[in-house]
Amino acid sequence: MNTPSHILYGAAMFGRHGRGPAVAAAAGGLLPDVPAFLFVSWATWIEHIERRVIFRELYFSPEWQAWIGPSHSIVVWLGVLGLALWQRWPLLRIAALAGLLHLAFDFPVHASDPHRHFWPLSDWRFHSPLSYWEPGHFRDYVQGAEIALALASAVAIFRHHRDWLVRSAALTLLLAYVGQMALFALWFGR
Repeated sequence: MNTPSHILYGAAMFGRHGRGPAVAAAAGGLLPDVPAFLFVSWATWIEHIERRVIFRELYFSPEWQAWIGPSHSIVVWLGVLGLALWQRWPLLRIAALAGLLHLAFDFPVHASDPHRHFWPLSDWRFHSPLSYWEPGHFRDYVQGAEIALALASAVAIFRHHRDWLVRSAALTLLLAYVGQMALFALWFGR
C-alpha cells in the first residue's frame, strides 16, 4: 500500500485522543517506509538513476534490503511495542501499534516485492497473489479498497478531531495520496 494511506490508517485507528497520539500514530504509519524513501530519493535526485533501475534492481539489492527489511519486521515492531509497554510510554505504544498496522496492511499486497516480515528470525517472504501496484495481481481491486479505506480514515480523523492542525494534516495526506497515485500512473502506466 502507499505510505500516505498507511499514515491515515494509523492516525484514524490509534490517534483519536488528541494531537500527541495523532502525531505518534502518523509516525508509526510512516516509519516502516522511511528507509525506502531515503534510498529512492537519493537515487533519483542525487544520483539521477532511472526509475526502472531503481525499482527493478536497486530496490532488491542486498544493500538496500539490509535497511528496508528491518523497518518492515514484525519482530522489530513487536520489540518496540514491548519496550513501550514495559516503560509505560503511551506515545511509543501508539506508534508501535500503527507500525504493526502498516505491516498488517502490507503483508497481503506485495506479490513480487514482499518484505522480510520476520527478520531477523527468518528471511522468508510471502509472495501474495495480490499487489497494490502490479496489474497482473488484482491491482485495481486492491487500489479501490485502499482508496476507500484512506477516505474512510480521513473522515474518521475529521470526526474525532476538532484540532485544525490534525484536520489539515489529514487533508494534506489525502491530497498527497491522490497526487502519489496520479504520479505512479504517469510513471508506471495503467
